[in-house]
Amino acid sequence: MKKASVLVALLFLSAMTAWAQRSPDFCKKFSDANFHLENRNYSEAINAYEELVKQEPNNALLNYNLGFCILEAGTRSKADALPFLEEAEKNMIRAAVNYDDLDCNEKRAPLSTLMNLGDALLFNNQFEKAAEKLQKYKDLEKKMDKETAEDLDLKISMCRFAATAMKSPVKCEIVNAGDSINTKWPDYAAVVTDDESTLFFNSRRDADGNFSGMDGRFNQTAYRSDKSGDNYGTAYMIGVPVNEEENDAITAISADGTKMLVFKDQKENGNLYMFELKGDSWSPIDLGPSINTKFVERAGAFSADCNTIYFSSDRKGGKGGFDIYRSVKNGNVWGPAENLGDVINTKYDEVNPQISFDGKTMFFASNGHTSMGGFDLLKSSSANGNWSAPENLGYPINTVDDDLNYIESLDGRKAWVSQNRKGGKGDLDIYQINYTDRKPLNVTVYMGKVVLNNGVKELTNTNKISVKGSDGSNKTFKAGANGKFSFTLKPGAKYSIAFEANGKQFYSDELNIPAGTAYQEIKREINIDPELARIKEEERKAEEQAKIEAQKQNNAAKPIGFKMNFKYNKKDISASNDFNDFLKQFEAAIKAGPVVVNMEACASKVPTRKYKNNEALSALRAQSAKDKLIEIMKTRKWDASKVTFSQPKALVGGPEYKNDWNESRDNYEKFQYIDISVDKK
Repeated sequence: MKKASVLVALLFLSAMTAWAQRSPDFCKKFSDANFHLENRNYSEAINAYEELVKQEPNNALLNYNLGFCILEAGTRSKADALPFLEEAEKNMIRAAVNYDDLDCNEKRAPLSTLMNLGDALLFNNQFEKAAEKLQKYKDLEKKMDKETAEDLDLKISMCRFAATAMKSPVKCEIVNAGDSINTKWPDYAAVVTDDESTLFFNSRRDADGNFSGMDGRFNQTAYRSDKSGDNYGTAYMIGVPVNEEENDAITAISADGTKMLVFKDQKENGNLYMFELKGDSWSPIDLGPSINTKFVERAGAFSADCNTIYFSSDRKGGKGGFDIYRSVKNGNVWGPAENLGDVINTKYDEVNPQISFDGKTMFFASNGHTSMGGFDLLKSSSANGNWSAPENLGYPINTVDDDLNYIESLDGRKAWVSQNRKGGKGDLDIYQINYTDRKPLNVTVYMGKVVLNNGVKELTNTNKISVKGSDGSNKTFKAGANGKFSFTLKPGAKYSIAFEANGKQFYSDELNIPAGTAYQEIKREINIDPELARIKEEERKAEEQAKIEAQKQNNAAKPIGFKMNFKYNKKDISASNDFNDFLKQFEAAIKAGPVVVNMEACASKVPTRKYKNNEALSALRAQSAKDKLIEIMKTRKWDASKVTFSQPKALVGGPEYKNDWNESRDNYEKFQYIDISVDKK
């Protein structure tokens, strides 16, 4: 009788288990939602998870995934994630035993729910509760390494600082830039010419010739808007060659509007290019190996004279994450990149530098210095070559969300930021900040234009503006190819200013700027004899030859290598412009003489579902890369006898896996790569 009862109980349990299994339709929808999540198409993932949550409102995993996607999407208020993450916490596991977040029968949420719940509470201005959840996660996570613990301590300090900052807001007026610039798509990272006549920015909008990727987002594309009266007109694409089919983002514009810095990720890891305005078209210039490497270079800025570039990079040898570097032009070649050091850079990320017109102040974004949450905007002052400790720009310039882009007007009374604010057009918008109580900077800006006429499209590069001051100062400037010029003069001196071109003076000016003179702009429109303005054939040839020589030096110094990061469980190199460029360099190196190919492959510590283990996956990545190169050499009939492959390195690295693939994917994917370098034998 007892055996019969046990049998009945087992049959009942079996029936209940079968009944508990999800329907094929539910599992298909769950798989589709996970597919969008894996590809970071958060908007589509939100739609899919919302439908599933309606079917099972108490399913903790579904609520967790939905809350996480809302935090990441940027298309709606991150504060909306709070109720879903609070529901997820009700059935949250404390140890990852028999837990599988890819199984449609799983109903529990991971312990990392607490970390995301802390973020959601922060976005709802519930700072104490946010800190409590983050601390609770830190206390419960038993396998936490030192780095993760430090990250959590930093997040908790952000909650404390946010509460303090919001109690003492900076006096300012923040105004949406309007329909001519902002759309329902992300619009961000504005830069302006010195006279504010043109505003450049980037957008991920649905536009002709713009494409969306697996993540559902359109490529970033550079736009410009020209001022008419007091308002900026309807924005339009800058066009080819600045805008191409890949992601292109303008990061800086020179004072005269004739040079721009553009980030392009057509190279697998992202590089910076200078574009120079020649007549009515933009021409690209390779900045060389001091600035561009096989790592990511992003968001650069010019000094006023365009002879120094500040930029951020995650190259080896930095303080950690992205650091800010500086490169000074030496002749036609950009000099070695100099890390700005411990005062500016932390073990986290410092990005998007912008330099004030007088070169004394740098604005940048960081998630390692004092912050209200994520990235905050900071400033640092330069004196005698040293940078001061960064100062947070305060609330409401900074918010609890990521604040990444900031640039000020010449007088320091206006600025432009990119933020996702209530009442905006949608996602990131560009806003103008008016510092109503701020006194303008104590500086004089001498600006204007050499008027070109009689068919002259470009001002000769031989032009020179000599500025001599009674204080002993003696400086030289140039007008841009379009004739525009601008530079600053310190109060407390008399100045003699002389303009010349092709060796002949064509204009002079005398100025007295007494000490204590408030901010002012002195504008000049100067006519010039067309023959003096015209570029001579010898000058054009010399300029072209200088470019050729600079390119030769760049190519000679450029290391031959290729690096790419893999998605989860992937092992094969994918076709890209970066890989094609590497193959061209590789072929040239083989022709020049014997070479050695070095390979370093790595797998993260995320458990592999497809391969024996992570060590095996890493070794397969190295072998696959070697096989690929051997196949290409055979197909293209390169001399393989000149190529030696060194013993490949197969590594497993990165943080221990804590069932937090969604929110920590970037940390893991950094350690899923193949790194190939070619040396002379």
